[in-house]
Amino acid sequence: MTGIELITKERDRQITVEGFDPEHDRCHTDNELALAAACYAVNGIQGVSVYEYGDSDAFPFVEEHDKRRKHGRLRSLVIAGALLCAEIDRILLDNPEDAA
Repeated sequence: MTGIELITKERDRQITVEGFDPEHDRCHTDNELALAAACYAVNGIQGVSVYEYGDSDAFPFVEEHDKRRKHGRLRSLVIAGALLCAEIDRILLDNPEDAA
């Protein structure tokens, strides 16, 4: 599979298995999806840690949704890509003119 195919498959999984559909994503208006994607995107890079950001964890969701520690580099990038797609779709739902 290609990268885009892996990301599409993961986004489909997030929707069908996890229930994180576009309507659910609309409640995340404080950039949580993008921040979670960033956390996953740097997961597994030697010398880079976003597990701690100041005095609190940078990951924006509850601990049970944070699966970074169990995923390798490729899987983390796929999840990051799917989360970015979710954020883009969320923005477009409320601002379709941004697609231009």
